[in-house]
Amino acid sequence: MTGKHCSAIAVCLTAIVVLSVTGCRSEPPAEVSDIDLLQGTWTGTMNGEQQRPYTFSISGTTIDLKGPEPEAFTLTLKLNPDVDPKQADLVIDKCAIDQLVGTTFLAIYKIEGDKFTMASNKPGSTVRPTQFESEDSTSLFVLTKQ
Repeated sequence: MTGKHCSAIAVCLTAIVVLSVTGCRSEPPAEVSDIDLLQGTWTGTMNGEQQRPYTFSISGTTIDLKGPEPEAFTLTLKLNPDVDPKQADLVIDKCAIDQLVGTTFLAIYKIEGDKFTMASNKPGSTVRPTQFESEDSTSLFVLTKQ
């Protein structure tokens, strides 16, 4: 081999080593948090009542909740995604019913693609739902991202 060939081979080998150590490394995708996944507008039903639509507009940790009743809610959302089922606390910031301001809905939730499911008890209840079912004291929201 001539000196030119050896130099070309050395350059190629160096490039291969550099690329294998730096440029070809595949980093796992950054995990998107649940709060990031929930950003935007979600619409759906409570307890399967198709004629009574609900809209959750989520920006940051604030939810503007509109339902079939004339009253609208503004809520602050706090998530605990590290338990099973995942938990959410929704504190009522604004509401037409003064006695409810400052109370909290205790809820569980799951996010499956563009579907957001949440079961919550009445505001002020000290019991959190354990299953995604509609019961006397539990409301089940099934929402789709818009």
